[in-house]
Amino acid sequence: MGQAGRRPAGRTGRPGEPDPVGEDAYDRLRAEYRALLHEEMAGLEDEELRTLASAVQILDRLIDRIMDAEAAAVAPAGPSSA
Repeated sequence: MGQAGRRPAGRTGRPGEPDPVGEDAYDRLRAEYRALLHEEMAGLEDEELRTLASAVQILDRLIDRIMDAEAAAVAPAGPSSA
């Protein structure tokens, strides 16, 4: 499951283990959000959709660059040439 599909931690404090009430509330909120998003997307003009698609691609590249930079920053250093 991708980052967007992860559920918040429940009372146990462990991610992926929400209590039943929290899980139901999360599922309802997610369904409402998705319905609103679909409704909003349906009302966009073709040019607006192209602009949105372009913005998503730019953000994807930016996120990839940030994640690559973070991974490089925490990667162990290679053997020293000294």
